[in-house]
Amino acid sequence: GSSPRLIFKYLLSLISPWPYTFIRDFNQDYSRFLHQLFDQYHFDYLLVNPLSLAINLSAKLLNDRSCLKIVDVDLLRSRYYFDLTKVTKNPLLKVLYWLESRKQFFWERHSLSQFDRIIYLDSSYRHYLSSGLCLQSRKLYGGFSYFPTTRLRPHQSDRHNFLFLGNLLWKPNRDGL
Repeated sequence: GSSPRLIFKYLLSLISPWPYTFIRDFNQDYSRFLHQLFDQYHFDYLLVNPLSLAINLSAKLLNDRSCLKIVDVDLLRSRYYFDLTKVTKNPLLKVLYWLESRKQFFWERHSLSQFDRIIYLDSSYRHYLSSGLCLQSRKLYGGFSYFPTTRLRPHQSDRHNFLFLGNLLWKPNRDGL
């Protein structure tokens, strides 16, 4: 459904340099909570999926070299909107989709450059992601071998704290955890 809040955010994105999905996903309270969480606990790993949630991470968190920051790119919105420009017949929508694809593209490039590892499963993303970014591609034959499920604890050298930012309504994310 289209709530008045989502409609407002979409209209705001038309005049904003920020892409719609990032305006939609930014939440000041969530951002503040994450900042407090990183101040209180040490995290060895941070996994973000979808990429748009990265808008809630402060520069301080993204620059923390003690935490390996990983993003799982299962959908590049810039390509999604660009593909919509090819199939839509409405000239106004074509322009709006093209503008959104450009905003998404530049934001994705900026965001991806702040992560230590980028996971992607769509092989067509390899060229798209690597142009302009310094990436090393590695094939994945499984995931992480350890996901802590107990409550957070102070950092110990033989254990690792893992933070997942994502949507648990999406079945692959639930299965991964």
